[in-house]
Amino acid sequence: QASRENCANLVKQVVAMEDTCCWKYEHSTLDAVNPFDWSRPVTLNEAIQDLEKLSESDKKRTLVLYIDKKESPPMSNEQAIGRLKAIIKGREMPPFTLDGTPGDFPPEIAALAFGGGGFKSVGCFWPVFYHLGKTRDLREMLDGIHIGAASGGGWFFSNLIFNREVWKSVSTGMSDDEFLKMYREFFEDTLTALQDTQSPLEEMKEKVLQAILGNSLLESVLNSQGFPLFDRDMLLWINYYLSQPNGWKLLNDTLSTKQSYTPNADLNVTCDLANGILTDVTFKFEDYLVNDRKHYIQILEQNKPSPFAHVPMTINMRVGPDDVSHSVSLCQEQQSLSLEVCTKNLLGIGVGDVDFQYQKEVRQVTVTKDDIERGTIHELDTPPRKPGPTGCYFACFSSRFFTSYMGLGNDIVKGILEELEHKLLLDSFFAIDCRCEDGEILCPLRLVDGGPWDHTGIAMAVRGLQREGRSGALVAVTLYSLESYTNFHCLFVDYDNKGDHNGVAEPPYPRCFKGFPPSAAKSYGKYMQVVDCEVETVDSPTFEIKGGQQLRLFYIFMMPENLKLFPFKQQSVDEYVAWCEQALRDIGEW
Repeated sequence: QASRENCANLVKQVVAMEDTCCWKYEHSTLDAVNPFDWSRPVTLNEAIQDLEKLSESDKKRTLVLYIDKKESPPMSNEQAIGRLKAIIKGREMPPFTLDGTPGDFPPEIAALAFGGGGFKSVGCFWPVFYHLGKTRDLREMLDGIHIGAASGGGWFFSNLIFNREVWKSVSTGMSDDEFLKMYREFFEDTLTALQDTQSPLEEMKEKVLQAILGNSLLESVLNSQGFPLFDRDMLLWINYYLSQPNGWKLLNDTLSTKQSYTPNADLNVTCDLANGILTDVTFKFEDYLVNDRKHYIQILEQNKPSPFAHVPMTINMRVGPDDVSHSVSLCQEQQSLSLEVCTKNLLGIGVGDVDFQYQKEVRQVTVTKDDIERGTIHELDTPPRKPGPTGCYFACFSSRFFTSYMGLGNDIVKGILEELEHKLLLDSFFAIDCRCEDGEILCPLRLVDGGPWDHTGIAMAVRGLQREGRSGALVAVTLYSLESYTNFHCLFVDYDNKGDHNGVAEPPYPRCFKGFPPSAAKSYGKYMQVVDCEVETVDSPTFEIKGGQQLRLFYIFMMPENLKLFPFKQQSVDEYVAWCEQALRDIGEW
């Protein structure tokens, strides 16, 4: 049904024979090359379903399978289905077990990775380093090291490197009781700083918030993340950051008030922080009774709106005793962005999809990596501010990003999120302005949490240790467990996340390790797991990772149980301290 010439134009590798369906297998997908659908990529399971649904006459066709670039002999429909099922079974993820036995902690470390989780990352990783400081010289271990961090892992990095009290707690051999006292004081001081910004919500804003966040789906998602936005105590202080321009930057300033501008113990370290640039986001909204004006940015790809909700970007810090600087990298081949800065006039009453567009103004702009970097240098002008964008969780609730991240297609939910973005959140997104060489502002951009594409911080650690030429083991510290942490699994090329966006945002995200993730861990007490294994990198040029390097991965998981994303009231502080008491026992057992 298709000529040889047409087939050759559609695929690079094709066999055109009478009564033949051809398949090509590549990167865990099958590209269907047959008369029914030339271009739709399908998984192995979907290929089986397609073949099972063929008509009786079509089932009589001969099939040739291309698997890992190897051509199979012609076979029947039934034989092809059996072959595909055997391949799937052979490539299934092995079951997770707790019979792994880790070796000693690595004597030489090339890089550390700190995973995301808001202030839970600070609360859960801190006691690990307190215990490490009892048996080794932390300054010697950390000096010259590379660190990869994402989201809340960036906050732990900045506290470990720039907070004098945190450093004192992990480097002076204090007792458990002394450590717990300092731990409690840290979180109580954080709570006090947040409460100092308390302000009541306007009645209308509170009603809008209750109506929007009363949606059961959004409520369950937020609660699962430990983000109790429905608690009135939290609303009182979070209102300030929602209503101020660049609110997340101000929140980051509040959370880092006790950090210094020079590193602890004159450390030299590098750190790559995972961030993202929102591809479709409102940066200003004029809300009137009838005539609304929406000002927004739309990043383009081949002159069309980007198919992705974010452009992965990294902030690369260099920390020395006398100077702390940073650069940025776009995790894509093109080190520039084409975008539209738009103003849309809407005729309506501010009810999302019921609005009617009657006028649109568009300004096209091209910005380079250097323009973006100059913008970040202007806003991230102190060391504690540099990790701020990687934790910008509020921006995850921009309508385009959240619906993509959670795999949502419901129009009602999209409308709710658009109202949330316009009426409450847009001022709180981390804002930078792209700047040309003479300082002139070219256009605004909005940065988003890097956790959804490298929540583990591991890709950032591998990227940096290769760039810096570091040798030794990779030590990762993240939340959750080996079995539950699908963000980690997705770093491995053979792992199929089956389209689930809850573990990671939509691509692009790094697939940087060969094979399947490790399947054996060792538990210690209630909250701790340790994995000790070897991994091999694969080429991931978008994220500047080179293949063929074998690394020892020493991985510490800390399960946060029911800790909240922020210690937003005294009860939460008490929960953090109770968790830490048990964690110290677990780490002591290890």
